[in-house]
Parts: sequence; structure tokens; C-alpha cells
Amino acid sequence: MTATQVESKVESGVLVAGQTPGVVIPGYLECLNSMVTGKWQALDSRPKQGLAGTYFNQNANMAFISALLLTLALDQVFAAFNGELIPFNRGKNSFFDDGTLNDFSLFWYICAVCCFMFSTLSCVFNILAGGMVRDDEGTFVLLKGLGKWAHFSYNSFQIGIVSYAVPIWLGMVVSPIHQNSLYYLLIAGSFFSAIFALGFIPKVIRSVYVVQKEIAENPPTHLSIAQIDAKFEEFLKTYGEEALTLDKFTASLAPTTALGYNGGVTHITQLRCERVFNERCKKLAFGEGK
Repeated sequence: MTATQVESKVESGVLVAGQTPGVVIPGYLECLNSMVTGKWQALDSRPKQGLAGTYFNQNANMAFISALLLTLALDQVFAAFNGELIPFNRGKNSFFDDGTLNDFSLFWYICAVCCFMFSTLSCVFNILAGGMVRDDEGTFVLLKGLGKWAHFSYNSFQIGIVSYAVPIWLGMVVSPIHQNSLYYLLIAGSFFSAIFALGFIPKVIRSVYVVQKEIAENPPTHLSIAQIDAKFEEFLKTYGEEALTLDKFTASLAPTTALGYNGGVTHITQLRCERVFNERCKKLAFGEGK
């Protein structure tokens, strides 16, 4: 989409405020970088419509998950105070005594507790701030003001996950009695971790960018009454009177992409569509539409 095309669409009211044409689908390394930095969750680069609800839902869901993991990490910290943090059988592969294992694991569990707690609290404050600005426009300005701090809860959650995983990996290393068992555990753990971190997550992030590109390049369709009237005739010839409903007719006005995305129509077009639909249906009902 060229700059001239974008300008003409803006003047005609086709492009919705907040949409950014020309979204670039990132490569593999860019997806990993976007995952770490939280760039792929940049709500201030998305369409403003429904932004307030999306902002609330994301923070509410992350607050719930962070609070749940916080209870698990706290349980491990309390176990450390009683000397029960490492319930593994230290085999021949362990180079640490019980005290070192306990203190090392306790450090990472405390980091996980802090990160999950900060993630939960920041999500709560984000929800409160979103409630104060109320609408989509206010949420958009709020996110612009927060800048990179808008990703604080997400980054804290990530660090908490890593911190919680370190003692678990440590337990896998020190637990096996036989050397071969250690190799099997490390291979299995590395294999499934690689599938998740290097396969699934980049695929999800890339899919998000694909959807954003579809939204940016296929804004709501804007039509005049004459154009809608012509589309009505095309709909009748293609599907017949039996399939004629307002929802189906409105959906047929906007083109559907190869991926199945339909940008819908603008509000003005929706009102015009209802008017044309009602007038033409009345004529069809009394035999005047042929």
C-alpha cells in the first residue's frame, strides 16, 4: 500500500484511527527478540477500536496467572526455611552439599516470588489506570505515556518463569544416581524446551503479526448508497432470495482475504446498507424488485 493510497483512504474515512499500514512480518530472530522485549504486545500500535477491553483482559489474565504461580513459588520458599527445599536424592553427579543446594535454589525461588508479585501488582495498577481513563481513546494515550513500562508486568512474568525453572533444572542435574540417567534427563528436557521456546512461541508471535498485517491492509469497507444498491443486485443473482439476510448481505460487501479475514464495513456503510436492504426487501415482497 503506497503513501498516496493510504492518504486517499484516510481522506475517504476508510482507514480506522490507530491502524498502521505496511506491517512487516518478522523473521525467526526478530520473533525471539519480540518475545523477550514484549514488543509483540504493543497495544499502542493496534487499532483503537476495543483497545480498552483488550487492555483490561490482558492485565486481568496475567494477574491471575502470576498470582497462581506466586503461590507455588512461595510454597518453595517456605519449604527452604524448613530445610526441605531439595527433596532429590543427590547422586554421584552432585558437586554440592545440601546447604549449597538449598541456598542456591532459595535465591532463585525468591527472585521468582518477587517477579510474580511485581507482575501481579503492576497488572492490578494497570487495570485501575485503565478504569480511570475509561474509553479506547484514553487507553491509547495511556499506553503512549507508559512507553516501555507498559511491558513491565510481562517482563516480570518472564523473569519469574526463568527463575522458577532454574532450581527445577538443578534438581534434574543433581538427582540421578547413574551418569546415563543424567544424560537422558538433559536430552529430554532440552528437546522439549527447544520445541516450546524455539518452535511454538515464534510461531505464535509470527501469527500475531500476520493478523496485524491483515487488519492494517484490509480496513473496513466504505461504500456509497449506489454501490450498495449494485451489490444488492449481485447478491440476488449469486445467492437468490432464499439466502437474503441482512447479516449475510453486509458480510458480502467487504472482501475476504486468502487467510479468511473480513474487515467488515464502516459505521456509515452499515447504516446505508440497512436502509438499502429494507427498501429493496419491501419491493421484493410486493413483486416490485424484478
